[in-house]
Amino acid sequence: MSTAGEPVNLWSVLDGIGREWSPYLLGAVNDHRLKAVRVRGEFVWHSHPGLDELFVVLDGELVIDLREPGPGSPDGTAGADGTDGSDATVERAVALGPGDCFTVPADVPHRPRSVGGARILLVEPDGMVSTGDYDGPVPDHIDRTTGRRP
Repeated sequence: MSTAGEPVNLWSVLDGIGREWSPYLLGAVNDHRLKAVRVRGEFVWHSHPGLDELFVVLDGELVIDLREPGPGSPDGTAGADGTDGSDATVERAVALGPGDCFTVPADVPHRPRSVGGARILLVEPDGMVSTGDYDGPVPDHIDRTTGRRP
């Protein structure tokens, strides 16, 4: 990770990443970290309690599947089926291409995926673990990490 006065070339770091779904630390701004990562295939469903996560697509395509509160959820208003809607969730997919960015709000379950592969930047609070609150077995193609150093 760069320290004051030491530049890091983003493209060199991305070209040097040998493993997908393994974020590399590029730098820090106050209590946030900038990470570079190559992705292909599917990540695991997870969320980050109390923490937002920003995705920036540099090249390729990334889809982020989300499970968000439904129309009747947290505020307790009635759902379409007459229940209070407190357990209702809605799934949607956010498609991102080069130059697009998207913030996954804190506590929202999400699953990034990329069929053809993508190179992305992540902006995350210091100490955020890539797999968040996921407590199942981590597939071999995914690293559970707070970020690797180039």
